[in-house]
This record gives sequence, C-alpha cells and structure tokens, in this order.
Amino acid sequence: MNDGGYGTMVAEDRAAGRFREELVNATASLVKDRWKPHPAPTWVTCVPSTKHPDPVADFTRRLATKLDIPFLDALRKVRVCECCDVMSYVL
Repeated sequence: MNDGGYGTMVAEDRAAGRFREELVNATASLVKDRWKPHPAPTWVTCVPSTKHPDPVADFTRRLATKLDIPFLDALRKVRVCECCDVMSYVL
C-alpha cells in the first residue's frame, strides 16, 4: 500500500475496532497487482493481537475472501512482548 494515505485510516479503524473494506481492497490489490508473488499464496493467516484479536482476524478473513484463498487460524500469540507495545505507537 506504500501508505498512500492509508496510515490515518488504519489508525482510525484500529481505534474503532474494525478495518474498513477500502483497506481490505487496497491490500488485495497490492498482493495481486503489485507484489504478484510466484508462486501465489495458497492460504493466509495472521498473528492476532492479544489485546484486540478480532479486528486483525476479521481483516485477514476478508482479505482471504478477496484473494479467493482460505484463511487458516493457524497461529496463537501466547504472550504480549515489548515489541508489540512499541509497534502500537508506530501507527
């Protein structure tokens, strides 16, 4: 996404508890039209936040649908780490 103004949306949506469809569409476009991985991914997962797991998983499920690949609930975060607290301020 190369930001393109999306940083503000991410911050707003993170605070609201759900990422808007525009961000899902932009991410799907980034994967399909700019990144164009070869081979293409066959599934996606996420590392959900221990504090707010639902928005991340919901975003990733919707992204998987846009990419027409399955979402696998494959990872669990078992502890909060310092890097995550620092990252939360990057947005």
